[in-house]
Amino acid sequence: MPAKFKIIKLFTREGIGLVVFGRVLSGSFRAGEKGRTCGKDFYVLSIGEEDRLKQAAREGEELSLWLRGINPDDISSGSHLFF
Repeated sequence: MPAKFKIIKLFTREGIGLVVFGRVLSGSFRAGEKGRTCGKDFYVLSIGEEDRLKQAAREGEELSLWLRGINPDDISSGSHLFF
């Protein structure tokens, strides 16, 4: 089953880029995977949970994702990311 992630909030961090916080609604994905949203491709650089990095995200988890290849103007709170 493809993974689906719902963005709750997003922000940019100097030196990091775009960071989104949200919930994995279905499936799972890993850091380094390619995703798609709003007709744009992106990559997950890192997955964070509280104060630690994770290699994978699973259904039901609330996480922060560091993304590359997508502009903050292309997405918003409530957008879905697909893997």
